[in-house]
Amino acid sequence: MAEEFQHSRAIPSNDAALTDIRIKAETALTQGAADKTHAFHLPALATIGVKDKPRVRHLILRAASPTDRTLHFYTDSRSQKLIEIDQNPDVNLVFHDASAGVQLRVEGVATRGDKGQAEQAWRDLSPLGRRAYTAISGTGQPLEQPSSALPTHLEGRIPDAGEVESGFANFTLICVTYDALDWLSLSRAGNRRAQFSWQSASKNWAGGWFVP
Repeated sequence: MAEEFQHSRAIPSNDAALTDIRIKAETALTQGAADKTHAFHLPALATIGVKDKPRVRHLILRAASPTDRTLHFYTDSRSQKLIEIDQNPDVNLVFHDASAGVQLRVEGVATRGDKGQAEQAWRDLSPLGRRAYTAISGTGQPLEQPSSALPTHLEGRIPDAGEVESGFANFTLICVTYDALDWLSLSRAGNRRAQFSWQSASKNWAGGWFVP
């Protein structure tokens, strides 16, 4: 991975304060997926790109399940990030709530959602959201002049659902299964940092305090 959390140094703990922090962090992830105005709605996703160089971009958090330890995102199947994920599925995500002074880093493995998951996600997406996947070429491709790359008849308006159904061919659901959380609270009174790692054998979280 680009940067591993200090799993081996995280001390298993039943500390109520640690448990409360983890629950609040995962609750914030759930809220970030459900609320477009929430600070966690637009995290940064880091992958390993060509020649092992890091690549970072913002994605919309579409769904979060603390029970399954999963986060869902949408992307164009022609995007570079999918090539990077296929080559190295280890990813990191950063969520930041400036008003609360909280940063949450999430470490996990990214995979493509199966056909059923993708179809359900597509049905939940608005026609305007689907329009992005009708672009004439994949993201990051060169253009002779500034353009959205959308078909001319879809430019500048909200389409009907039937007009953008073809975009499903370019639609991919990314599912990140996470196994580590790094929570940082920034305060003038003194910063605090906690890390949590998933223990597959006991199917439970281990947590510990760390130097901020």
